[in-house]
Amino acid sequence: MARLRLYALTIVGGLCFVYEVVTEAMSPHGLALSDLVWILIVIPMYAVGAWLTWRLPTHPQPVRLLVSGTAFVAAGAFGSLIDSQPQMINSLWAPVLSMLSLEAQAVGSLAVTLLIGSYPDGFVERRWQRLALRWSWVVLVGPPLALLASPVVPVSPFEQALPIPNPYAVRWLAWLAEPTAWLALNSWWVVGVGVVVLCARFVAADAASRAQMRVFFVVALGLLLYFAGTVALALGAPDDSALVITLIILGSSGAPSASATVPAK
Repeated sequence: MARLRLYALTIVGGLCFVYEVVTEAMSPHGLALSDLVWILIVIPMYAVGAWLTWRLPTHPQPVRLLVSGTAFVAAGAFGSLIDSQPQMINSLWAPVLSMLSLEAQAVGSLAVTLLIGSYPDGFVERRWQRLALRWSWVVLVGPPLALLASPVVPVSPFEQALPIPNPYAVRWLAWLAEPTAWLALNSWWVVGVGVVVLCARFVAADAASRAQMRVFFVVALGLLLYFAGTVALALGAPDDSALVITLIILGSSGAPSASATVPAK
C-alpha cells in the first residue's frame, strides 16, 4: 500500500507539473515572476519528497513532503486548465475545477503544517500540540462547503477572474457563504499553526532536540516571508513591487532547505 501511494502521488504530480509548465509557457503572457518562483519552490518539495518516500515509504515526514508538492502542483494545473479554456468559464465544470484547485491548495497547506509542526520525526510531545495539528484538518472542508454555500464561484485569489454565478449554491446554506469562502480562499493560514507548534517545541526542547530543529526553525520563519508576499499579491499588490519581490525571493529560498532537512533515516 505504501508503494502504491508513492506511485500514485509521483505520477499525478509529474503529469500535473508537465501540463502546468507547457500550458503557462504557451500562453500569450508566458511565465510571470510569481509563477516561476512557485515552480522553483514546488520542484524541490515534489522531487525530494518522492526520493525520500521511495527510501522510507512508511515514514510520515517524507510522505507529507511528497503530498504537499503533488497537491500544490495539482492546484496550479487546475488553475492553468481553467485559464487555457475560456469557453469553460460558463460551464458546469468551471465551479468544480475551481473547487478542486482550492482543495488541492488546502491539502498542500495542511501537509506543510503537519510537516513543520511535527518536525523532525513526525510526532509531537504535548496534548495541546496534537490537538492544534488535528484541528488544522478543518481547512479541508472550506472549498467544498464554499461551493455549496457561496452565490458566486469561489476562485483562487491568485487567479484573475470575474465573478461567476454559482449553479451549485444551496439557498439555505447562504449564511455560510462568507466564512466558508474565506476558509477556502485562505488555506495558507493553517501553516501558521504548524510554525507556532514548532516554535513552542523548539523553546521547550532539550539541547539535542533543539540542535535537530534549529535549521528547520529558521526555514519555517523564511516560509512565512514567502506566504506574506503571496498574500500581498492576492490582495492586489503589483507583481513588480519591490517589497513583494523581496518577500517572495527570501521566502522561496527556504523551500529547498526545508526539503533537505526532512529526516532521511
